[in-house]
Amino acid sequence: MSRVTSAIHGGTLNINGVSSGGLVLAEVKAGYDTVLTPTYDGLLFGLPDRMIQYVRGSISSEDIESAINVLNGTLGTYTVYEKEWGLSTYTKHVITNPVIYALALNYVEAGLSTVQWLFECKAADGDKTCKDMCVSTATQEKPAYLGSDRATRITGVKHGEVAINHVKEVTVNMAGLLLKDSSDGDIGYTAVSAERWGITGSVRFLDAAVAESVQKNIDLLDDSVGDLEVTMLDFGGGGSAAHTIANVLFTEVSANKGGDGKIQEFTADFVVTDDTETPLTLSTAITIV
Repeated sequence: MSRVTSAIHGGTLNINGVSSGGLVLAEVKAGYDTVLTPTYDGLLFGLPDRMIQYVRGSISSEDIESAINVLNGTLGTYTVYEKEWGLSTYTKHVITNPVIYALALNYVEAGLSTVQWLFECKAADGDKTCKDMCVSTATQEKPAYLGSDRATRITGVKHGEVAINHVKEVTVNMAGLLLKDSSDGDIGYTAVSAERWGITGSVRFLDAAVAESVQKNIDLLDDSVGDLEVTMLDFGGGGSAAHTIANVLFTEVSANKGGDGKIQEFTADFVVTDDTETPLTLSTAITIV
């Protein structure tokens, strides 16, 4: 009887030494980045060849507080389990050397906030193939339960000392410049690194307050650089946590002033600027307390 695997088992995940619960989706892609087809030499379909193997993918989780910890993990392995169809056992997948080069945070007004990471695997040496970077072991015991620090509601947002009320959604995108290379006949990418990080994002809100003839969305453009603090209610009513994005500078605002009967919404886009006196790090650019 053949064994068929079903959906990824949510709740057990380890990325570069950092445990994270609340797994939503784990996607792994493997293949060849280059497919060459020389001149057809009279053939109808040609003779294509493949080179430069890769393993890459994305991970989505509700464990919002592990977002930055994963970025600061030590390059090692990414382990995830999936349940085997009709059985009580699991298949264990181990992905080797996943370099995390991007994350996306999505805070919502009423619902479960999520974090997503993108990764590119670094081959340990020139002979490693997809089979070495993605190893699966069947018939494993059920993994231990791993809790998740979930966030469910936005209870407050402010930029510096300016409060932004009635916030519906905050998105934060942190991405590094992904550098990778395969040379000297290496089968995969033996050089992979993420450099020169940048952060962009947006705040979607209903706050239409006017002060001194300036509406809130326009007022944000007049703000200088300041920390954006998003206070989130913990899942289950266990308390709240402050999520701070450092050195936010708003760059563009928009408003839908249509007559469709819906409450008017505003969107304010932002970037994060570094500090020459106290340069930001991955740990200080976004902090969760």
